[in-house]
Amino acid sequence: MIHFHHAHLISSDLDLTIKWYVEALDAEVCFDGAFGGSRNAFLRIGGGRLHLYDQRPNAGKGALHHLGFRTNDLNGLHRRLLKMGAVRSASSGRGDISCVRLRRRA
Repeated sequence: MIHFHHAHLISSDLDLTIKWYVEALDAEVCFDGAFGGSRNAFLRIGGGRLHLYDQRPNAGKGALHHLGFRTNDLNGLHRRLLKMGAVRSASSGRGDISCVRLRRRA
């Protein structure tokens, strides 16, 4: 099973970004604090989640950092995406959380 978990966006004005999502889309702020060395905010909008990171977006890369998915078969999904041309760029794990970062082949 594959489940879309969240979109991770970078924002140079986290307060204004949070305010916009709360007012425009009735977002609920689930967390707003330090995580990974920077201020982060996790918002719930209906059944979806949005992760905001307090950092100026890199020129030419835009504000989307990544899309997060959950699966009960990370190895199988990883193999399938590699077969489709994705390139492994990093992986990490903490306890029951595992992460494989993939990117499109250039």
